Amino acid sequence: MGRFSGPGSKKYQPRPEWVQSLIDQGRAAGVPVFLKNNLNWPEKIEEWPYVDQEAAREQTRLG
Repeated sequence: MGRFSGPGSKKYQPRPEWVQSLIDQGRAAGVPVFLKNNLNWPEKIEEWPYVDQEAAREQTRLG
């Protein structure tokens, strides 16, 4: 998650309690959390979903 970015975006910075709530909700639900650098969060969080590589190769092979 991150704040708005790109052409025409405003310099809106979400409230820290809002960001923390989303982090907590994601972790409670077992959902990986990834924070963009533009949040200026004190902790770098880059969690990635688990991918079963063997299953992914098989799926690719089967089309």
